[in-house]
Amino acid sequence: MFYNYKNCKIKINNNTLLCNDIQLSYTASLNPAYRIEKRNAFSYFSSDNINGLLKINYYLTGTDFLKKNVTANEKILLSGNFSSLYFNSGYLNNYSINAQPNSPIQASVNIIFFEDLKGVFQPTHSDIQEYDYLNFSDVTLSQFKGSYRFDNINSFTYEYNNDVKPVYFVNTGSGLLIDTPDRITYGEKTISASIQTDILSGELPIQGKFAGLTINFKHPKQPNLSENLVVSGFLYQKNFSVGENKNLVSLINIKQNHSENLPIINTLGATFIKPGSEYSFNGTYFSTTQKVTIEEIECSFVIDSDTQLTIIAPNNVRNGYIYVTNFAGKSRSPDIWYGDYSDLAIPSFY
Repeated sequence: MFYNYKNCKIKINNNTLLCNDIQLSYTASLNPAYRIEKRNAFSYFSSDNINGLLKINYYLTGTDFLKKNVTANEKILLSGNFSSLYFNSGYLNNYSINAQPNSPIQASVNIIFFEDLKGVFQPTHSDIQEYDYLNFSDVTLSQFKGSYRFDNINSFTYEYNNDVKPVYFVNTGSGLLIDTPDRITYGEKTISASIQTDILSGELPIQGKFAGLTINFKHPKQPNLSENLVVSGFLYQKNFSVGENKNLVSLINIKQNHSENLPIINTLGATFIKPGSEYSFNGTYFSTTQKVTIEEIECSFVIDSDTQLTIIAPNNVRNGYIYVTNFAGKSRSPDIWYGDYSDLAIPSFY
């Protein structure tokens, strides 16, 4: 069973996306049952449960709610509704971004599910809405300290892969019918990026080279329309090509064997916080924070959201940089935090 429909809306976890291409496939795994000394078969048996795949392509119009699942817990379920065909337990299997010169930023997403597809296909018709798309021409880069340097970037692709597989136990289900898997297993999670430049460089140590950068998309006239991608891994491959009447092309590949992004801490602003008081600061990628320190002093903290942390000002540090640590590594605040110890000043007796 296969459905294809262009320029239509789809709902993912009750969020509406206007897509330029949607494909929904639904496959039963059937094997022929051969008899002894026979080379043909007239009956079949199921070797697996139903496997479904939803593929969608759309242009970025600002913050992409699906991109948040790249750094989220892979066990988060996704529901989908495609013209009244729907599923309730899907998993983000692939998320990719393609950015080409003078073109809108396009996202491609694969969601897999292992359940019966419900409903009846009932397409609806409505006028196409106008949107302001994010464009590659408005991209800016910020590169991590100590990273391989990228210059003259012509285009790039970003891809997240999540290995999700169903597990079925013996003697489960009703007869030969198994509605859902007994368990889901999760394998490798990777983020990779391919960056095309026109600069030739042969630098590639045998142990690879650290490469980290943040790719920022922002609409030039509407600052609220923005998105960013972070890659923090190792450069592992370079490809060069040149031909008659063709420009030099250098393709640089980065691989990151985790889906965490390094925390990014915004400017702290005024601090001077009394010991034991709460202090909140903003940034991004805070949802998986493991530790917060001011210099070497560890702080109690609360994760308010992916973009805000609240700490308890420690008693035994007067000033220093704030460090936030997650599985991807440790990041430092751009400016120094200051404590307020005026109440602890020694009184004068003169």
